Amino acid sequence: MAVAECMRQFGWSSRTTPKNDFGADVVCRSGRDVMVIQCKCYAPNNSVGIEAVQEAYTAMPHYGANIGLVVFRGKPTRQARKLAESSGVELFHTSQLVHGWKHDRSVEWQRQREEAERARVAAAENARRAKAHAEEQRRAVIVAERRALVARRWALERARHAHALVAWQAHTKHRPRLLAAGGMLVLGALLSAAYFLVTQGRVPHEFTLGTTVAVGGGLLLVARKRAAPEEPTPPPELDVNETTIILCKECGQKLRVPMHRDLKVRCPSCKASWPVQT
Repeated sequence: MAVAECMRQFGWSSRTTPKNDFGADVVCRSGRDVMVIQCKCYAPNNSVGIEAVQEAYTAMPHYGANIGLVVFRGKPTRQARKLAESSGVELFHTSQLVHGWKHDRSVEWQRQREEAERARVAAAENARRAKAHAEEQRRAVIVAERRALVARRWALERARHAHALVAWQAHTKHRPRLLAAGGMLVLGALLSAAYFLVTQGRVPHEFTLGTTVAVGGGLLLVARKRAAPEEPTPPPELDVNETTIILCKECGQKLRVPMHRDLKVRCPSCKASWPVQT
């Protein structure tokens, strides 16, 4: 029907009703509005009676409509105009169905489409920003954890160096005494052995003499000079833009990708792509 197509051009979704139309020839929808139209497109010289208004009025509750129209080509009678005015049914000549008429929703429909598109773009942009923000937070957490790990390792190295330095300082402090004690024990044992060997022709108490020499030698060995512990090298500054090497799952080519990110990798050789978390 021409009226149904005309209403589509005005931004309404419209459909024609079957033969038993309950008083409506066309049912249109736009947003929350529902419109029923009774078409009386007869010859221009034919009049439109009160029955057309009654049919449109009774069809409104049946289709849940809040707008009732009678579209005509002839001339409505005086009774039809009075009933339409009291019932709220609107009368429109077909010549009045032009752009800009009362129920033209084409501009509003276009505006709604533009608003919906802007809302969709804004939602996509917000989702992209939220994803980027979450990714930045994840990277920040990973970097903080790695820095904390490096700091713990550096503190452990410093503690080990401090312990080694204290031990070296104690050894350096007591080294002269150890050298003197060890030297005296070894020298006394050798002189005692020489004396007995010259005077009696033998070395008495071999076990005692050996023990004395062993103790003295041990003291001399302990008192040997030790090098001072080296100062530990501070760890390098953590590079948040560092990269790593991964292998393509298809062709095995080496690919360099950034660290601390969720990204989709595409191999330039075999064109394979897959998600990866570094």
